[in-house]
Amino acid sequence: MEAKKTSSIRKKLTAFCMLCILFIVCIGTLTVYAQGGAKLTASAGTAQQGKTVAVTFTLEGNPGIWGLKFRVGYDHSALKLTSVTNGTIFSDGDVTLPETLDKEQFVYLASANKLENTSANGTMVIMNFTVVDSAQMQAYPITLEVIQAINVDGDEIAMAVENGSVTVKAIEPDNTPAPPADNTPVPPANNTPVLPPADNTQGLPSAGYSQQTMQSSGGQTENEAAQRKKTDDKKKKQSPRTGDSSTPAVWIICTLAGGSAFSIVCTDRRRKNTKADR
Repeated sequence: MEAKKTSSIRKKLTAFCMLCILFIVCIGTLTVYAQGGAKLTASAGTAQQGKTVAVTFTLEGNPGIWGLKFRVGYDHSALKLTSVTNGTIFSDGDVTLPETLDKEQFVYLASANKLENTSANGTMVIMNFTVVDSAQMQAYPITLEVIQAINVDGDEIAMAVENGSVTVKAIEPDNTPAPPADNTPVPPANNTPVLPPADNTQGLPSAGYSQQTMQSSGGQTENEAAQRKKTDDKKKKQSPRTGDSSTPAVWIICTLAGGSAFSIVCTDRRRKNTKADR
């Protein structure tokens, strides 16, 4: 009987100790939540097929963390991860990114290089996705899962999460009004022929013109002009032309001389005829 009583007491003590341990653990967890209230949030974005969209992960209510590891899930048939940019919570040297971006799930891992917590809030990381051409017109979830969050003492930090999404929308038609047509009349083309400047030089043409050029354009050489002048002077001396006003005295003298000679001849003939009658 005593052995049974002793065994029963031991069981009760064991159960009581386990309850105390569980209570302490629960109280410790609730305390971290009360002090922390940290939350990791993924943003929502919208993009068309073939376009790029950025999803930003932000941390708020940070009670002080030293290290963080979380996993991001998305639909690879609709979204392609093209690049990742670190935020402002941890420095680039504190962050370890995957070697390739085409893995089924993206894992973010960061831990401070010095033994002190960071209490910064803001952008944790930015993930840039390209929407594939075959993506359906719907919302694709961006899921978050915190694997571990601890402070410099190694205590677990409870961190809530809020998933994001990428919504694929139809390509909108370009309704931008076309600029008004330019109805300004075009001036007519100037077809006026360009005339060479008038040559007002008197006398002989310049030395640059040859005799052949002058003859082909209707001009006279100096020798031809002199020869023609000499011929004209000779003709005037041999047979003056009627109506030539340059020799009126010559024509008057010739007329008077001819009339006198004609009168003398007529008088002489009348005298001869008179003598013969006698």
